[in-house]
Amino acid sequence: MRRAITLVPVLTAYTIASAQTPAVNFTQVAGGFRDNNARVLGWDFTVGELPIEITALGVYDADQNGLAVVHDVAIYEVDTMNSVIGATVNSGPGGAPLVGFFRYSGTLSVQLPPHTSYIIAASWPGTADEFIWHVPFPNVPAHPLDIDITEDIERGIQGAPGIAWFECCTTSALQFPTQVLDPTDIRNIWLGPNFLYRLVRPCNAADVALPFELVDLADIDAFIAAFVAGEDLADIAAPMGVVDLADIDAFISAFLAGCP
Repeated sequence: MRRAITLVPVLTAYTIASAQTPAVNFTQVAGGFRDNNARVLGWDFTVGELPIEITALGVYDADQNGLAVVHDVAIYEVDTMNSVIGATVNSGPGGAPLVGFFRYSGTLSVQLPPHTSYIIAASWPGTADEFIWHVPFPNVPAHPLDIDITEDIERGIQGAPGIAWFECCTTSALQFPTQVLDPTDIRNIWLGPNFLYRLVRPCNAADVALPFELVDLADIDAFIAAFVAGEDLADIAAPMGVVDLADIDAFISAFLAGCP
């Protein structure tokens, strides 16, 4: 079903912390589209120079008045095809918080390391909620305007130009989407899922392993392994360029101090 409208977002009060950033954002949507086909929609990304914490998963809400049906959303690691985080985004006007054009799940927390590649995917039942294409095209009935993709993620799997858009299945049961849409046909670019995130950094010299902003056994294990191997990760105290007892003393002091 097609309709010829232009939507301009009315920003609602954030019920999710405003410090969180949407991966994809845009100012307007021209038109809308849905069909009878159940599918799984997704797109890929690679984390940039700094790790990110995923704080919510979301799906596109065309009219910003509540989803018609429930959608499942997950982020999959490309190399293993395993889900690293998932959530359900509820239907109805009060079913899930609205940020821009996307409805989001409740608060989540998983940290993704730098330079790792993922696919975010969402279940999309047919004849229910609308979805959109990524770029304008004369025969495309729906596309976002002024689309912005955060610079904290790289566009697409590492080394590949642009984002790859995925679709799969004859069912909306959520799974790893394996079909890459034809990159030469710009009409074949679906946009459905999205996520909120924030950048994370080590809280002190002992915070050397994910999750950052917490010192725990993972940091001890990582420091010991790096120290034994003589790696830079364990070189946290002067003299720099050598791992020695000064690094052990500095690590212990920082670990005992903990994160603020």
